[in-house]
Amino acid sequence: MPLASSGQALTSDSQPPGADADTIIQSALKAARRHLGMSVAYISRLERDESHILYVDAPGYEALLKPGDVRPANEVYCRYALESRIPALLPDAACHPLTRDLQITHAIPVGAFLSVPILSREGEVIGLLCCLDPVANPSLTARDLGTARMFADIAGAQLEQKRALARQAALTEKKVARVIERRQFSMVYQPLWNIGSGKIFGFECLARFSADPARAPKSWFEEAGSVGMLADLELALIQFALAGIDAFPPEIRLSINVSPTTILDPRFLDTLIDYDISRLVIELTERVRVTDYQAVRDALAPLGPMGVRIAVDDAGSGWASLQHIIGMRADLIKLDRSLVSGLEASPASRAMIAALSQFGRETNCAILAEGIETPEEFTALKALGVEYGQGFLLGKPVSFKLACELLREANGRPRAVP
Repeated sequence: MPLASSGQALTSDSQPPGADADTIIQSALKAARRHLGMSVAYISRLERDESHILYVDAPGYEALLKPGDVRPANEVYCRYALESRIPALLPDAACHPLTRDLQITHAIPVGAFLSVPILSREGEVIGLLCCLDPVANPSLTARDLGTARMFADIAGAQLEQKRALARQAALTEKKVARVIERRQFSMVYQPLWNIGSGKIFGFECLARFSADPARAPKSWFEEAGSVGMLADLELALIQFALAGIDAFPPEIRLSINVSPTTILDPRFLDTLIDYDISRLVIELTERVRVTDYQAVRDALAPLGPMGVRIAVDDAGSGWASLQHIIGMRADLIKLDRSLVSGLEASPASRAMIAALSQFGRETNCAILAEGIETPEEFTALKALGVEYGQGFLLGKPVSFKLACELLREANGRPRAVP
């Protein structure tokens, strides 16, 4: 989970916006090529004096044309078709005085060709669907042009969707960047208790955002992740949290939540190295789908000798709890609220927690219960031998000043509060 109070997490392998639209466009292009009996079908966009190839379906002719290719506009048929300087349908390109002398006619070569504009709802040309074949095809008729227009309409609807997503993504990027640049966030601290000693051993750092409009932290992390800025946001929050670590007594640990996306970012270790991290706990949420545990372990390996401890968050709540716990080889397992809620009346939850506690003892891994809200839950956890706890019953997330006061009261260590 990112540094958020919701406990919700973004997957590290999120699908980018517009991926489904790309699939539909590619399928429409393939269907158009097959239906028209052509060898090559592509979608291009004219930008000033250049033709940009966006999509291609050309089995056996991949070397001739591929997405990302850029050609001068005066060398391609689609420009002349759009300007009505050549017909939209050319059964034989060698028979037209303009196309027969173009270099591309002989380089590909081009025998038959057709092109139809792809229009937005407002009638703006947002692309061109083109088909060509190296051999002339006199059987092509205006009816085939109508068929091509049908496929162009399908592609156009998807291109418009992608444009809308791109506009929204640009706005989201700007919004997230502004939050980071203006530091429109703060941190609250929820105490982590040693159940046996009755003392606070650390605090979990949880982000709060002050940007308008007021929204839950979960929304900010989801938006940042949707535009590939999750690591940027998390790294800014990590720096903010670690900047205050020296204000706590040396025996107190600070816990921060970090996604696999950020752990695998090359900037992650560089960010931590500037601070005293000997008392740091990194929580990796169970809801984040880790596709390569070894890569995550390798990224975290240098931190162990520095005193950093690794925690698995939300254990018992997600898609592969045991796989996640075993795969991470963590120092601390945090039991999700879903296991703790109503524990005293749930034999299944007690059995699961007892099993995880036994696992912890055998692997030298501590157990912490999250979301303790009632005295009955606390008593049941203590009876099961759970060592550590966190939840509203024990203390809500509070400001830095109140965290220091709570710590002084709970642990009996008078300390000046800034």
